[in-house]
Amino acid sequence: MIHNLSPVHQTLIADTPPFRGPFIGRAREMRRLRALLRSTRMLTLVGPGGAGKSRLAVELARRSTGDETVRVVELDALRDESMMHTAVTLAMGGGPAAGPAAAIGRRRTLLVLDGCEHLVDACAELAADLLRRCPNLCILATSRENLRVPAEVTFRVGGLELPAPQERPADRAAAVRLFAEHAERHRPGFQLRRASATVAEICRRLDGLPLGIELAARQLTVMSPDKVLDALDDQLALLAVPERRGPCRHRRMYSTVGWSYRLLDWDERVVFRRLSVLPGGFDAETAKAVCAGPDMPAGRVLPVVCSLLNKSLLTTRTDHDGDRGRFYQWESARAYALHQLAATGEINTVRKQAAEWFGRQAQSLSETLFFADPELDRLRHEPANLAAAADYYTRTGDSERRTLLTVALARISWQQRRHASARKLLASVLPLRLSPRYRSEALVWNALGACVQAEDVDALPLAEQAVRVAHDNPASLAKALDALGFVRMSRRELTEAIETYRDCLDVVRPLGRPLDTAKCQHCLAWAHLLQGELQEAERLLDEVLPVYRALAPRRCQVTALTTLGALRLTQGDQSAATGVFERALRISRPDDDVALDVVDGLALVAAARLDDYRAVCLASAAEALRDRLDLTTSPPWRSWISDATDRARTRLGRMADAAADAGRSLSTDELRSYALTPTTTVDGCGCAGHADMSPGSAGGARDTDRDDPLSQREVQIARLVAGGLTNREIAEQLDVSVRTVCTHLTSIYKKLGLRSRTQAAVWAVRQPQLIPAPEVSPVALPNPVTPS
Repeated sequence: MIHNLSPVHQTLIADTPPFRGPFIGRAREMRRLRALLRSTRMLTLVGPGGAGKSRLAVELARRSTGDETVRVVELDALRDESMMHTAVTLAMGGGPAAGPAAAIGRRRTLLVLDGCEHLVDACAELAADLLRRCPNLCILATSRENLRVPAEVTFRVGGLELPAPQERPADRAAAVRLFAEHAERHRPGFQLRRASATVAEICRRLDGLPLGIELAARQLTVMSPDKVLDALDDQLALLAVPERRGPCRHRRMYSTVGWSYRLLDWDERVVFRRLSVLPGGFDAETAKAVCAGPDMPAGRVLPVVCSLLNKSLLTTRTDHDGDRGRFYQWESARAYALHQLAATGEINTVRKQAAEWFGRQAQSLSETLFFADPELDRLRHEPANLAAAADYYTRTGDSERRTLLTVALARISWQQRRHASARKLLASVLPLRLSPRYRSEALVWNALGACVQAEDVDALPLAEQAVRVAHDNPASLAKALDALGFVRMSRRELTEAIETYRDCLDVVRPLGRPLDTAKCQHCLAWAHLLQGELQEAERLLDEVLPVYRALAPRRCQVTALTTLGALRLTQGDQSAATGVFERALRISRPDDDVALDVVDGLALVAAARLDDYRAVCLASAAEALRDRLDLTTSPPWRSWISDATDRARTRLGRMADAAADAGRSLSTDELRSYALTPTTTVDGCGCAGHADMSPGSAGGARDTDRDDPLSQREVQIARLVAGGLTNREIAEQLDVSVRTVCTHLTSIYKKLGLRSRTQAAVWAVRQPQLIPAPEVSPVALPNPVTPS
């Protein structure tokens, strides 16, 4: 159990084999650890069982530089402090009676204590004593919790790097490469390329933990990768392949987690088991709700959770908002805990507590009318837990709670732009036997889901049925009428939509909810605007905007300003419309899909001003981002944008494709910057002058009165590029070679600070002396939608 890794003493005691295979991944961790090892005398690698702490420590020791003596002492088989002292003494070459401090003396030494968790107090005491008495000693320890030694530096070791969802190719990630390495050993000829997506999912399910990945790869001797993935539902059975040699705690995953479980006290075991019913992780409040009971006071739960985190049986993850207040069980640990929960007979009771907790939150969400942002925000991390709770109520036959949870889960999926998944969930509750209130809830969201996916034929009967079912409940009726109005608006049945929203407003006003009333008025204003009834639309917006400014989420304020901008544009006030749209874009979040409606609004303004390049560029950029995010917009708005940009493309002629390509190439940030770029008046050729008409360019093109003006030939070529000609067509027209055209284009790019052919075309369009003005007649902005 004692490895001599000194460059001078290359012997390795043979009762423990060396690690097999190459050391994969951990490059970033290794760089950081080597720097830490140079700056501290006590470094502890802390992580869950199977994370590869031992391998990482040994590799770090092997790569240590200098003339120090390096010794590794494995502690997993030792059961008391006296044996540990003897093991360290023997590792240092001392006699059994010498003691570890005497054996080390003043030698420069790196001592690796591997597997300290079961002797954590004794290890801490020994480490503190040796560091005090041996001035040239450095200790590198591995444990599932830190030793709490003075001046100890703790480094947390988690799973290997995982491929991001949809990443191609997945085999760049360290976890996938490790699987492939072991797979080739157990199934010669294994080809990762054919199964990379499946292997990536296996590695994700195993949290990237090297031991689990190694054990799963061994199953390829009898299973295909798909079968291995399916079998991960029973991880402990799959990963219980014994290893005849090696540390006993590493012989199989079951033993690895069981080793940690046996080291817990009674309270820790109770909480550890009960948390296993939360597949989606949890926060402090959820942990209390699920784990508290007659034998576990609620106030005791959070300290125990923190203790489990310190012992590497839980982990935290940082979400996209930087929130680290959420805990997760490693999947292998959760599988073990579920087995233990079933063995103690608690599993049904704890699952019921968890289902009731999430059922109450889904109930709170269902009681909102039109504004559910706080409730949805609280549930945004909970899809897996909501699904588990819905499954519990499916098995117990509680259709109404199942419906509430399923609708909540679908709304989160909708918010996350997984529309097909949301529709499938919503459809699953329609056949259930429900009371009118819950039936209406199911019908409303099924109707809205169908409408969002442009299935208006299915949406209308669902919304109409929701209204009929909900007639006795004002809140349910308000939601049903709102859904019906939305469907009718999408079908361009504007007269019927206005009538429906007026009915909805009559139901909502007596409920005493100012923000919900304002939302209903906003929808009615939009319908009047599309109908061409501008005075009524303005009257309603005058009532809506102050309420939205005071009470509404920012997203809703952006939507209301977009409506106001569209109204100003329809009234012919292009300057006012621009100001409103720009204000809406500035207060929107960059990742918010309603910002794309604002970009569309600015495209409409550009088209009305005959700034056709800008109009096509902006509209194409918004359309491309919607496609990337799988978003849609309302048919009336889409029709309005399409009509305006079609006219702009006609006026642009061959330059239209260049404008569209430029727009589609913009990132979200670049689009935002370009959309807010000031414009000037329209020039003689129907193109507005811009501070930078080349979106995404680095600094923009320089005008011909700057340094390095173009030659006459370069001006000719720039004009022909703007006309849409290819290099070969330009060469034929100028009677030169294609190579000569390419050389001139390179010179143009260099002189004007451009990067592409599209930017050169845009620059040329800005120069009135290069392109003759086309005949352009002013076109009045049409009524956006013809009433049906």
